[in-house]
Amino acid sequence: MEERIGHYSIISELGRGGMGVVLKAHEESLNRFVALKVLGQHLSEDESYVERFKREAQSAAALNHPNIVQIYSIDNFDGRHCFAMEYVQGSSIQQIIKSQGPMDPAAAARLILQAASGLGAAHSHGIIHRDIKPANLMVDERGLVKITDFGLALLAAGATRLTATGMFMGTPGYLSPEQCLDEDVDHRADIYSLGVTFYEMLTGITPFNADSPLALLRQIIDVEPKDVGELRPEVPEALRIILRKMMTKKREERYTDCAPLVADLQDWLETIGSAGADLSAVVAAAAITGNQALPTASPAVPEAAATLQDLNNEETMRVDSAQMAGAAGPPPPPPVPPVAAPTEAYEGPEPEMVATPVDEGGSAGGGSNTAIGLAIAAVIVLLLLGAGGWAAWHFGAIDSLKGLIAG
Repeated sequence: MEERIGHYSIISELGRGGMGVVLKAHEESLNRFVALKVLGQHLSEDESYVERFKREAQSAAALNHPNIVQIYSIDNFDGRHCFAMEYVQGSSIQQIIKSQGPMDPAAAARLILQAASGLGAAHSHGIIHRDIKPANLMVDERGLVKITDFGLALLAAGATRLTATGMFMGTPGYLSPEQCLDEDVDHRADIYSLGVTFYEMLTGITPFNADSPLALLRQIIDVEPKDVGELRPEVPEALRIILRKMMTKKREERYTDCAPLVADLQDWLETIGSAGADLSAVVAAAAITGNQALPTASPAVPEAAATLQDLNNEETMRVDSAQMAGAAGPPPPPPVPPVAAPTEAYEGPEPEMVATPVDEGGSAGGGSNTAIGLAIAAVIVLLLLGAGGWAAWHFGAIDSLKGLIAG
C-alpha cells in the first residue's frame, strides 16, 4: 500500500470496489483524518469513469447537512484522481444488522428519520441518490446517520446521465418498481429504497427473496412483501403504516417527499418519549464493528444460501447465460451456484458498467425457456462488488422483460 498520495499520509485501507479504493488518511496541513477515495489507476484514463467519479464528489459537495458525509476536496495528483471526505468513525447499517440482527423499532425509526432528513436536503437541491441501502448509511459513535456514496446520483432536471446509453445501475434488492421497469425516476424512488432499508432494519431480512434476477424483478414489481407485523409482532402498527406508505408500488401513493415522512416519524417518536428510542445498543454495535479489521477474503457461501437473498444482502455474485438459462417461466429455476462472499467496505460499492449485446430482432415471447433465459441474460448482468452490490441492466431488451413479467 502506498505511504503517501499528494499531501495525504495513508494510514490504512477502509474498503475497495470496482472503481477504486477508500483509504483512511491523515491530512497534514489541517491535522485531521479523512476518508480518501481514490479512482483505480486502470480507470483513470477512461473519461467516462473520471467524470462519474467527479460527479459523485460534486453531488455530495453541493450539500451541507449533518446527515450527509461532507466532501472536503477533489484532487488529481499526477494522474491519481481522488477526493477527500469526512472520516466517519462507526459502521454502516448493513454491518450493524449483520452484527446484531433486527433493530429495536424505535431505534430503527430514529435512524430512518435522520436518513430521510438528509435525503430531503438532497432532493431539495434536485439530487436523487438512486442507491439508498444499508451499506450506504453510516452510523457514527454518537448515533448520527451519514448518507454516503453519491456515485449514482442524478439531477432531477437538466442532467446528463453518466451511465452509458442503454444502461442503468443500482442494487437489485433495493430498486423501486419504476427502476425495474425503466421508467423515469424521481425522488420517490429514494423513498422506496429507504423503505426497503427500514424493512430490513426491523426484520433482519430484505422484503424480496428469489432464486433468479428475473424472479426478483417480478416480485418487486408485482408481489406485496410480507407485512413486518407477521415477522415481528412487536413492531407498532403506526410504524407499519409508515413503512407501507414508503414501499407502495405505485409511487403516486408514496410520500410526496421526505418532509411528511420525517413529520410522521417525529410524531410517533414523540408519543413514546425519548426513553423509548434509545440508540445505545446501535451505537455500541457501530463502535464494535467499526473498530474491527476489514477481512481481505471470506469463505464461499454454502450452496443452499446462494440465492437472490445474497443479492439483496449484497454478496458478490456473477450471473451468466448458463446460470440464467432457466430463469423465466415455470418450473422455478435452480439455485444460483455458490460464490465467494465479499470483503466488507467502509462506504459502499463502486459501479462497473458492462455493455451486453442485445439481439434487436429477437423476441422474448414464444420460445423455449432456454431461449427466454438467454434473452434475459442479455438484459441482466449482475456485478456485485465489495461490500455493496451493483447491477447493470441493458435497456435495449427492457420491453421484452416487461412482456415476460406481464405474461
